[in-house]
Amino acid sequence: MVFLSLPACGQDVAVSSPAASFDSFDRAVMANPKSELPYIARAEAYFKAGQGDKALSDLQTALKIAPKSVPALELRGDIFFSQSNFVKAAEVYTLALWYDAKNAILFNKRGNVYVRMGNNDRAIRSYSRAIALSPGDFKPYFNRGQLFYNTGQWRAAIADFSKVLELSPAQDVALFMRGNSYCKIGSEEKSSSDFSKCLEHNPSNTFAYNARGRLYMQKGDYEKAREDFSKALALNPSDSIALMNMASYHWTARKDKKQALRFAARAYKAGFAAAKPRYDTGFDMTFLKGLSEDKEFRALAETQEGSAARGDE
Repeated sequence: MVFLSLPACGQDVAVSSPAASFDSFDRAVMANPKSELPYIARAEAYFKAGQGDKALSDLQTALKIAPKSVPALELRGDIFFSQSNFVKAAEVYTLALWYDAKNAILFNKRGNVYVRMGNNDRAIRSYSRAIALSPGDFKPYFNRGQLFYNTGQWRAAIADFSKVLELSPAQDVALFMRGNSYCKIGSEEKSSSDFSKCLEHNPSNTFAYNARGRLYMQKGDYEKAREDFSKALALNPSDSIALMNMASYHWTARKDKKQALRFAARAYKAGFAAAKPRYDTGFDMTFLKGLSEDKEFRALAETQEGSAARGDE
């Protein structure tokens, strides 16, 4: 029941900043044209403004001046990562580590790249090296825990998310992920407790409301489930997962087919067909139960999912 595409922890990303001024950076470059530092500073500003190509150009100049500059190489790797050029990012981070073999941040970032490349073994080794070098940093624990979760290593994931929470107790996403991990090994009470703690730290976490509500549904505590799904919808009326959860509630708890189909239609209109594959618990048979066996619902699902696959508006 977990959203699988959580952002990598500790990975810099570009943020578009309209009308950004680079005058001071330009003056610094003009004043020190033989130093790599002003080029790196301007490249970082370009990157943060969403101008990756200009940033790469400045970094190329910086590396001509100082070929072993780890900050320049790291930023170059960050830009390639943001552009989904993962092979190049891995090469650049590896080169930077050649010059700074004890840089935990670089090992963590390289682990993130390996995950995107599907090389899980190398990713785990990189995260583990980052942890060995900087055991007080929660980020590589979180990233390794997420990888353990996604590869079905639930208990290892629990151990890593627990370490994250030991180092940084307010990490609501770690609580959410540990809750899902507990659910996978059948520890529903611990799972529900983590979802509740997650919501204490972040009352706007719709994923946690949906996850806890589904646990309530499984236990037959339908009104508490409805409350959680309603809270998720109050935060985001277009939450397709919460809408489909409400469809299941009306079908299972209220025996109200009309309302169930109405919520299901709203869920598909809100993009449920696209969101469904991002969750690892099947909505069709496992959670929706009887609703998925209804002819009208199946017809609705087939029509909407077929449209989504074709890219229809």
